Amino acid sequence: MLYLLLLLVLLPAANAVPLSGCANITSPGYYTLPGSITASGGTCINISAGGVVLDGGGSLITGGGDGVGVYASKVSGVRITNLSLAGFTTGVLLQRVSGASLEGVEVENSTQCILLQEVESVSLSGSSARGCQAGITLWDSRNTTLQGNLLLRNYDAVVSGHFSTGNTIAGNTVAKSQRHGIVLWASSNTTVLGNTVSSCGGSGIILLSSSGNLLSENTLSSNGYGVYISGNGNTLSSSVIEGSIRAGVHLSGDGNLIYDNLLNNTLNANVSGVNHWNTSLQAGVNVIGGSYMGGNYWALPDGSGYSDTCTDSDGDGICDAPYAIDANNTDHLPLTSTVGMPEFQGYAALSALLPWVGYLLLRRRIRS
Repeated sequence: MLYLLLLLVLLPAANAVPLSGCANITSPGYYTLPGSITASGGTCINISAGGVVLDGGGSLITGGGDGVGVYASKVSGVRITNLSLAGFTTGVLLQRVSGASLEGVEVENSTQCILLQEVESVSLSGSSARGCQAGITLWDSRNTTLQGNLLLRNYDAVVSGHFSTGNTIAGNTVAKSQRHGIVLWASSNTTVLGNTVSSCGGSGIILLSSSGNLLSENTLSSNGYGVYISGNGNTLSSSVIEGSIRAGVHLSGDGNLIYDNLLNNTLNANVSGVNHWNTSLQAGVNVIGGSYMGGNYWALPDGSGYSDTCTDSDGDGICDAPYAIDANNTDHLPLTSTVGMPEFQGYAALSALLPWVGYLLLRRRIRS
């Protein structure tokens, strides 16, 4: 089926089938939209065959506040590209679909922008979701990748729920969610990597009843909570968490590993349970550019944080004494630096372009 899809992508434009309006696609082929469409209700484009390419050519499908813009069910090898949708209950709905890709799909002002339900091995990239109750939702889905997407002003931006597993959420930019940026609910073995999440009223990233997930190299700025974890055995590493209104990390659960993060919040950690806050001391570039991996950098916006002021007698970039969060949670290898950290400057434009590299370059200052 993937071979068939590749052949369809390479078909010359002369073989494309133009759609003049809403349609049922029942045969494999390369379908285009020569112009914009206004849907009258129900499902506008229904894909019931595998091996279909739907190329919107930048056209817009507008709904009347209900129905589904594009729907595909129980097929494989579908590609949807270059398409805009607005004003639906669900902009794009893939249900029990495998081996599909969505690229350059823009959905706004709908209840659900993009819903991937019971899908497997689907790729969603270079797309956007704006002004929806749920931006992109993975529901009971597996081995699916959401990468390089833009999510603005949704209620919840990205939701992975109902026993989804083995998915990757990477390199997305999320801003101004009314509630949460990235939500894992009853999800496992999910990688959340290199995302930039800012100005969300609830949490930048929130895990609810979710275990065995990896959150790494994310930049989280000016959210209600930076990261909120309710679950066991998750890993949070190599991330920048700053300017959180409630707490940088809120943690309830056991056996979670939190290390190599830069925490710069008025309250850096609100914790219950027994968790691990450092790895063993090992050579490697850490989150502030030092030469050793261990624990976390504990900063405060006014420069008086533990890592800002601790003693490092041997100059290895590790505080001489541990940092106790509470009786059950201690960072035994807190980071420090002779270079130091600048005061919090807020969400910088460069961080959106280089979320886990450019930001660190902006944070260096000579420590007084």
